[in-house]
Amino acid sequence: MIKNSIVLLGAGNAHLQLVRMWAMSPLAETELCLINPEWRVPYSAMVPGAIAGIYTREQAEMDLSALCGVANVRFVSAKARRVEAQAKRLHLEGRPALSYDVLSINIGSQNTLPVGWDLPEFSLAVRPLSRLLDGIDSLEKWIENRQGFAKITVVGAGAGGVELCLALRRRFAQYPKLEILLLESLETLLPHYAPAVRQHLIAALSEHGIQTQTNASVVRCDAEQLYLSNGQSIQTDAVLWATQAAPAPLLNASHLKSDKRGFVLVHDTLQSFSDPAIFAVGDCAALESHLNLPKAGVFAVRQGPILWKNLQAYLQQKPLKKYKPQKKFLTLLNTCDGKAVLSRGQIGLRGAFAWKLKKYIDGRWMEKFQNVARLKMEPETPMRCGGCGSKIPGEVLHGALSRLEIPEHPKLRIGCREKEDASVIEHDAGFEVHSVDFFRAFVSDPFLFGRIAAQNALSDLFAMNATPIHAQAIVTLPLAKAAIQEELLYQMLSGAIASLKGAGATLSGGHTSEGAELAMGFSVIGETPDAGTLFRKNAIGANQKLILTQPLGSGALLAAVSHGACRSEWYEELIYWLLCSNQSAAAVFSEAGVKACTDITGFGLAGHLFEMLEGTGFSARLYPHEIPTYSGFVDVVGQGIVSTLHEENAKWASQVAAPLRAAALFDPQTSGGLLAAVDPDRAFDVLGALKQCGYEKASVIGE
Repeated sequence: MIKNSIVLLGAGNAHLQLVRMWAMSPLAETELCLINPEWRVPYSAMVPGAIAGIYTREQAEMDLSALCGVANVRFVSAKARRVEAQAKRLHLEGRPALSYDVLSINIGSQNTLPVGWDLPEFSLAVRPLSRLLDGIDSLEKWIENRQGFAKITVVGAGAGGVELCLALRRRFAQYPKLEILLLESLETLLPHYAPAVRQHLIAALSEHGIQTQTNASVVRCDAEQLYLSNGQSIQTDAVLWATQAAPAPLLNASHLKSDKRGFVLVHDTLQSFSDPAIFAVGDCAALESHLNLPKAGVFAVRQGPILWKNLQAYLQQKPLKKYKPQKKFLTLLNTCDGKAVLSRGQIGLRGAFAWKLKKYIDGRWMEKFQNVARLKMEPETPMRCGGCGSKIPGEVLHGALSRLEIPEHPKLRIGCREKEDASVIEHDAGFEVHSVDFFRAFVSDPFLFGRIAAQNALSDLFAMNATPIHAQAIVTLPLAKAAIQEELLYQMLSGAIASLKGAGATLSGGHTSEGAELAMGFSVIGETPDAGTLFRKNAIGANQKLILTQPLGSGALLAAVSHGACRSEWYEELIYWLLCSNQSAAAVFSEAGVKACTDITGFGLAGHLFEMLEGTGFSARLYPHEIPTYSGFVDVVGQGIVSTLHEENAKWASQVAAPLRAAALFDPQTSGGLLAAVDPDRAFDVLGALKQCGYEKASVIGE
């Protein structure tokens, strides 16, 4: 019985620790959800090294899809707009609001930026860090186009601004004419650091030819110059803002009690002054007992375990612990030259030893979140796949159907015996096309699951060239308190309606029940005025070309998610195609006069192709190197990760003359693409039309 819902907004250090602790010891009767716009988040301590080229992006970032997949934490990729505390609802962009019992906010901060000014040709804020690395890549291309003749101004000489200047100098070392200027509004650089630390960092800036200027407060700017409060103007080509931390717009929109700067005001228990069910940590929070606490990641790291204990205590109605910030803490600043500066209190040291220590500490931290597979205790019985990977084997299905005596009906034109993607019923005004699909959840986000489940069900209608009218939902909800069940149902149906609406259909009803796990499906109804325009599986002809509209490999990748082996960039591509409708592809095939078509789902490419060939007297020749697969598919299969239905599908191998990338042939697809037989003289035009409609991975895979 699920009784509590915890939502973590933002993937800051404290929340990432909490997800990791959840993986090792989840709370009973509780579900955990992490919301963040990006699938990958950089570790702030390694960002200067990534900018300098010391680390790759992959080394400096944490993969949320892998971490949450192993931890059994729901991950929602969305941007939050505001918190509605009274209703306990979080409003998100582009999707329905999400309810919670307890909310924790860890969204960091952003830089104070000029408002309403003309900006130089290239202007980039340092925070949020998730956008910074992409911005630096764009800056590099911009500088290459200028052949290195550029002046970059970094505004803000705190630790972040100094590290950024040194990182840029190393990255652009091949451009000796590139100028870097660091501006600080106060009388000295690094005003909040001890003199010894300041001395070492100023020396590093000087050694690497970085110009500095203090008492340089920017009051306005235009496309070419920064204007200072002392009356000076500075010509610049690009400006990077490493200015004072400012609160994200969400905080102001949520009307939570805040400090003078706009950060969420929290008690020592990390609870908001506005609502004890809302916690805030990291840079977005202002600790009432320490209002001048610096915005530094070392505090968020220490807040993580306290937050974890207090969330549990709050749900159990027990006393909460108080967070006490450390008075002294170690900081290691990367000078990007094989050295680092060590800072602790009044101590300041610089050397290669400090860089080695920094690499060791950062590496240990990242190991906790990058090598996530070790967090997962393998069960004695492997976890069964969801989606179309949870279908029963074709052998079982065909065996059961062959034993039935199914009565005829005068209005049933196509039914079970024809083994088509949908049944066809004749009416006075035309023909109705019916199908049903249902499976266990395979993604943790219920809104996303609803969208994909509806898209998958509609695919059977498109595979028959029918026009969707309406759908009825079949839903199994896990045992949970009424409010949580209502939220799950609302999110799933909202997602489903989005897919149905996109296809010109509507939701007309449905049925719900309780069960051991989340599952959903749809009975979909479409129409056609003429049964002769319907696609049939085995209406193939000699020498026709086989065109597949979407890549293969979803079964293995979805299995890899639970193993922590599916990288976020692979997962993003997978979700893109799972949400891709087959409606436009069906229209292209219909326009080209296609007669034979099916969609590739649970039985894989081999199983569905054999269904097309059955009883026709034809065989098929596939072009192995033309069969499109998802990014990462070969990698995860190489690790021995395949769908639980893969083995059953692979029984078709006895009828395949050569391996032909066998793993791709037998991988069960969820919401897969269409496979059509196209006349050879039209295949090229059809392929071009499909690519114009967005099916860029469509391919002629055989004949």
